[in-house]
Amino acid sequence: MAKRFTATEKWDDPWFCGLSDADKLFWMYLLDKCDHAGIWQANWPLVEFHIKGKINREVFYERVTELPGGRWFIPKFIIFQYGEL
Repeated sequence: MAKRFTATEKWDDPWFCGLSDADKLFWMYLLDKCDHAGIWQANWPLVEFHIKGKINREVFYERVTELPGGRWFIPKFIIFQYGEL
C-alpha cells in the first residue's frame, strides 16, 4: 500500500475551492490512485463507481498532462512527494 504526503493548504487554494464537490473528491482520488511517478491509468467506470458524481475533466487540464493510452500525468507529483531528484 502506497503512503502519500498530502498538501493540507489545498483547502486554501482558489483553484481547489472553485471545484465542485465531485471534482474535489476526484482530485484527491487521482492523487491517491496514481503510481509513484504521478501517472494514473484512467478508469472512468471505476471513478464513477467511487465518486458517484459527474466529473468535469476540463478543470484538471491545467494540472495534468494527458498521455497516450488514456493515462494522466501529474507533473508536480514527483517533486511534492520526493523532493528534487
